[in-house]
Amino acid sequence: MASLNTTNSRWGASIAHQIYGDPEMHDQIRQLCMDYMELNRDHFSQYVTEEWSDYIRRKRQDRCFGNHAEMQAMSELFNRPIEVYAHCTGSFKCTDSRISLSRCSRY
Repeated sequence: MASLNTTNSRWGASIAHQIYGDPEMHDQIRQLCMDYMELNRDHFSQYVTEEWSDYIRRKRQDRCFGNHAEMQAMSELFNRPIEVYAHCTGSFKCTDSRISLSRCSRY
């Protein structure tokens, strides 16, 4: 497990680290993700509550958090399941999170 200290896109850095071996490629991951979501607008727009073009523009910005839609897009784009693990205390304050991409199918 690698510890990534980044103030940029935490989800982008985590996936860039696992795909390219370089968390600094987080911006490329973000752009690939948003390009993929734009190409598949009919599917992903169902999960977005704001104007689609505003959402895409905002998510292309550095330091914008990803959510379930981006995780699903990355899973589809790289054809790998994505699992997010979070360490939370009894008060549900999460202090650490991990993103894991698996190379193997479970079936």
